[in-house]
Amino acid sequence: MTVKVKMWDVLMGAQRQGNRCMVARAIHRADPALSWVNVGTTLADAGGQTYVLPELAVAKIRRWDLGHFVWPFSFQLTRSL
Repeated sequence: MTVKVKMWDVLMGAQRQGNRCMVARAIHRADPALSWVNVGTTLADAGGQTYVLPELAVAKIRRWDLGHFVWPFSFQLTRSL
């Protein structure tokens, strides 16, 4: 699935809160059927499925959680084995 983190996600997401962060918001928008989304530093749990976050998303999350601004970005989300 393609996930697009938009400027609105960056501005309205909650840093260090996995269920309300910019990436969680974007994943939920990419698949509105998901009942819940929780994002960690390397994995995302969405609707009972575990997904591995790509290096780009991990780097952006870490930078953002430290209080730095990040520009919108997109990435492919693939299920973990």
